[in-house]
Amino acid sequence: MREIKFKAWCKAKKKLYEVYSISKYEIVVYDTSNQKEYLCEDCVLLQYTGLKDKNGVEIYEGDIVRWNRSRGVDDVVDIVDFVVYDKDFLSYRIGRNGISFNPQLNNNIEVIGNIYDTPK
Repeated sequence: MREIKFKAWCKAKKKLYEVYSISKYEIVVYDTSNQKEYLCEDCVLLQYTGLKDKNGVEIYEGDIVRWNRSRGVDDVVDIVDFVVYDKDFLSYRIGRNGISFNPQLNNNIEVIGNIYDTPK
């Protein structure tokens, strides 16, 4: 069973935080830079996929990842796309029409950012 974890993008501060606690009425985030907790009133939650990239970095919704896809012996395509949750298939995917995550991909995926810090 995968661990249920979240990060939160605070719209007002334009910063990504670790989620300290979630209740019915509030989300409390933790700022590792100054070791303080904050109430986040307007934020977007990003859920942990349960997988890590080739460097051991946890992969969350909204992360931008780079991976290589082989289309033959000498034909390797370097792909950069973002992680989304596909409600139709109840799984995480790379790109809206991309591949589903599976543990075999971990050695081939690298987190290079997220859609909030690097929207372009």
